[in-house]
Amino acid sequence: MGFEEDVIRFFKETGIGFCRRGNDLVFCGKGIVLHLIPFVCENTGTRDCRESENASCVSSQSDVSMACIGGDESFSTINLFQDYWYRGGACLKDRLMAHLGVYEPVFARKCEVVRTDMNTVSAFYAMHHSYGPAKSKYHYALYHKGEIVAAASFSSARRMRRKILHGTGCISETDCRSYEWVRYASVSGMRVSGGMGRLFKAFVSDTDPDDVMSYADMEWSSGKIYRAMGFEDAGFKAPVDFIVDLATYCRRPVSRVDERELAAVMEKTGMASLAEISSVQGKNVLALCDEYAWIRNFGSRKYVWTNPRLHGKILFSDP
Repeated sequence: MGFEEDVIRFFKETGIGFCRRGNDLVFCGKGIVLHLIPFVCENTGTRDCRESENASCVSSQSDVSMACIGGDESFSTINLFQDYWYRGGACLKDRLMAHLGVYEPVFARKCEVVRTDMNTVSAFYAMHHSYGPAKSKYHYALYHKGEIVAAASFSSARRMRRKILHGTGCISETDCRSYEWVRYASVSGMRVSGGMGRLFKAFVSDTDPDDVMSYADMEWSSGKIYRAMGFEDAGFKAPVDFIVDLATYCRRPVSRVDERELAAVMEKTGMASLAEISSVQGKNVLALCDEYAWIRNFGSRKYVWTNPRLHGKILFSDP
């Protein structure tokens, strides 16, 4: 059974109604489109999962209509790569269900915020974050009934020269203590209402930063939650290429693969040069062989929060 069939079988078993159009599973009543990305090389011409004649409707509800598909901007899209489906296990499935409204609700106001250590949050991120732990300095956890239900981590400060646009229209320059919001995660299958906001407020209270930047992963998020918290869109971060080992579904950025191994992967996938791969546009699976897949993610959007005491908005000449 293939990747798409595995995903479809899972959602059939949950009883949640959906329509299928090619590689999109559309959950009409939930406002969610799940876009599946199988490891099939589009260059081979052997398969195009987006052909309209492949459309089918899979539903446990008779009123689900194909008319709900097609350009409706009220729908949020989740992009699901094949490697993440098989690597993510039960936690990934719980996370998908939470996006579809099937989750255990917890309110952050009923939780306790605790500043904690790297070891504690690393174990939590390994279980509940798509990319696992990351190096950072400030760590906070939200506890409910003695258990961690959400965590956030932030970098140390960097001194940055910033341009500030004030409400009067004038621009000033000042040295700012800039931080990065490196990680946030909640327990898979749980929706912690207000969790991000409460942990962020704790960090701001402790450090009084001039600005905080973070990135919204375009595979899962449009950045709406950041905008709701007062962050502003500061530009797009380009997509990243990865090599996926098809035996383990381990994903590594191409930039971290040594030259000898990279050359071997390119030879096996039939790619002549890095320039050839870099020139590929509009595709997520760039090259494929029995052992490896060369994929490109969707990039991310940069968001920046400016401390209100600066009385202005930070300008970015190179967002």
